[in-house]
Amino acid sequence: MYRKNNLEKVRKTNRDWARANPLSSEIKQAKIQANKQRRSAYKQRALDYKGGCYRCGSVESIVYHHFDPNEKKYNVSRLLSGKWKNTKSELDKCIPMCVGLHTRLEKEIKRFVKKLEREGYIPIK
Repeated sequence: MYRKNNLEKVRKTNRDWARANPLSSEIKQAKIQANKQRRSAYKQRALDYKGGCYRCGSVESIVYHHFDPNEKKYNVSRLLSGKWKNTKSELDKCIPMCVGLHTRLEKEIKRFVKKLEREGYIPIK
């Protein structure tokens, strides 16, 4: 609440601190780079575990689609920096797809649900 009510004051304090501590930006950049490397290694581990797109075999821009949305506990991309056992258990509920295929699948699912709603099989929300 304080930050929201005193946003300009907080920004000024942060700018002043950054000017007084010039190495802070170098440290921040080093941390960002380390995080990128860690996430990249974790993505590679997930890719090695599940493989590429189940349809075309692509290993570029892979997303993990849950078979059953009711079983989805976490978004896999959020787990790609946590404990491997949690990521692995979530990956076991998924199928790897390239982004293009996943986009087409999601559009088809939405079309199908709308059709069922129009025909009265699913109540409209």
